Order: sequence, then C-alpha cells, then structure tokens
Amino acid sequence: MSLLDLLRGLRRSEWNRAAVPGRTVRDLAVHILGDCHGRLGRPGRPGRSAASPQPAMAPGEPLELFIHRADGEWIDLHTDRGPAEIIDALSTVLDISPRAAPPR
Repeated sequence: MSLLDLLRGLRRSEWNRAAVPGRTVRDLAVHILGDCHGRLGRPGRPGRSAASPQPAMAPGEPLELFIHRADGEWIDLHTDRGPAEIIDALSTVLDISPRAAPPR
C-alpha cells in the first residue's frame, strides 16, 4: 500500500490522531508535502531561481530549533487545507519528484 492509498483511506477524524509526539497524521502529511516542495524548489532545477524564498536561521538559533520552527511554519501555512487538498497536492509533487535510484 502506498502513502497516498493509506491517506485516501483515512476518515476525517483519523487525520487528527497523534502520529508522533506533538504531530498529527495531517501534520506529517503536510510535512512530507513541504519536503517535496523544498526538493523541487531548490535552485538549479529547471524553472527555479536562486532567489526562491527559504526560511532563514535566526542569529544564534540552533539547527534543531530552526528545523522545528521552519516545519511548524510550513504546517501553520496549510491549516486551511483539508485532507483532499493535501492528498491532491502530495499526488502532484510525488509524480514529479526525482525518484531515488534503485538499489544495486
């Protein structure tokens, strides 16, 4: 079963269940979406510029806190998206994301 199949099979209430401490299933789906967008938006990919906005570390901010802050900001930006929108967006980015090389 694929991630998208699993997400499509969830009831709305299951999207709000804790998946890991401090994060719901919905939060993790949005996190994966953000990771895909980040990979697709890197400078050097066709159609992307070096000026694309990326979160920046605050002066003196430890890396771990920066990662959690940036992830939380991305999740907060998508609070108005319902499960169907998240699944559609994931489906789109997963279709165009670079695939990992098969194991040798």
